[in-house]
Formats: sequence, structure tokens, C-alpha cells
Amino acid sequence: MEKLTSRLKMKASQRFDAFMIKVLEPLPCAELVDTQYNLLVRRAREGAWKKAETATEYFEALNRLAFAQEFAAQYGADVQDIVPQIDQSTIITQLRAALVRQLLTPAPYQLAVAWKRKQKLTYLPVKEAQVTAAIEADEAFFAAHPHKRPR
Repeated sequence: MEKLTSRLKMKASQRFDAFMIKVLEPLPCAELVDTQYNLLVRRAREGAWKKAETATEYFEALNRLAFAQEFAAQYGADVQDIVPQIDQSTIITQLRAALVRQLLTPAPYQLAVAWKRKQKLTYLPVKEAQVTAAIEADEAFFAAHPHKRPR
């Protein structure tokens, strides 16, 4: 009986050793695609993107409010002043700065890259080369970190 259990233990340890050798054997880069790791890396980028996106949306909302206040004052609308008067030129400056921050923030997904491409840079305090470099860096990141396994 003792010989049987020692043989089973030996076979189990040999199988485990063979398994570990296969696991620890290095693979070429093209064969190793860890989609879970890629997902975690993309999610890490998402926090910075959401922060920049929220700031942009905040200043866009303030800009709409300032426009509505100006419009109501121009046409004499009888509106209670719930919110103090906002200087639209200051808001526009802050909105442009927020847009630039968002354009230069690493994108967590392809839709964000498409959004970056659609933006008009005419009045923004950023050079086109900077935005192009940010988009190229995003595309290189997505190529290096696919979210689906190649078939």
C-alpha cells in the first residue's frame, strides 16, 4: 500500500513539474495575447479620460447657460435670477482649455479616438501636430493592447 501511494505522489509531482515547465517556457510576443491584462490597462486610462470629459461637459453646460442668460436679458424675458450672471468670454476660454486637455488625454477606447479626429482645432490653443501625435500614440496603444483575441 505504501509503495502505491508513493508511486501516485511521484507521478503527480512529475505531472506537475511537466506542467510548470510548459507554463514557464517563454513564448514569442506574437503568440502571447493577454486580453485580461489589456482590459485592465484600458480601464486605467479610462479614469483620466472620464475626468477630462467631465470637465469639458461642465464648461459646455456653463457656456449654454451663459448664452441663455444673455439671450433672456437681450429679449427682456421675465426670468428670475437663480444663478448669478456668468461672463461668457471667461467660460469660453476655460472650455477651450478643457477641450485641449481632453484631446491630449490618452483615449481608453476607439470611440474616443474618433471623437478626437472630429474636433475642429481652429480656435483651440493647441498645435495640430500635438493632437496628431496624441492620436497616433492612442492607435499604437490599441495595436499593442487588443481587446479581442485574433482568430
